[in-house]
Amino acid sequence: MIREIEKKDIPDIETILETSNSFSSEEIQCALEMIYTTLASQNDYRFLCCEKNNRVVGYTCYGPIPLTQGTFDLYWICVNQEFQKHGVGKRLLHETENKIINSNGRLVVIETSSDEKYRSAIKFYKKNNFSVASVIKDFYRDGEDKIIFIKNVKV
Repeated sequence: MIREIEKKDIPDIETILETSNSFSSEEIQCALEMIYTTLASQNDYRFLCCEKNNRVVGYTCYGPIPLTQGTFDLYWICVNQEFQKHGVGKRLLHETENKIINSNGRLVVIETSSDEKYRSAIKFYKKNNFSVASVIKDFYRDGEDKIIFIKNVKV
């Protein structure tokens, strides 16, 4: 089942982030702060999660990009390693795109690193019809580029 996140989901989401082997402790802290901020007050971050057997197995964080018309960032998409390659990420992404469309969204932007640990994420984005819009060489550090993906979701 895909639904909006609730406070009770935070421990599962933290476990997903920590066991992904993709994120630094600072990145995990940033992701959790976004959740706490959103649950405490309304802001432009939006979250969906996929629940199986009363356990959150994946989530997305997205939101409109200020000063644009219908452009949204997909800030986070992360799936528990046990549930990867089982369609959870695809279902979460599809539902996130539907929510964006229903919010008059037209363009989804994803930023990621060229680091080896993101290879499966890059493959996932391409498989789901995102295209590379830009590469900023050595953005994060020497040899680690920033890759910006986009997808037009306007119906």
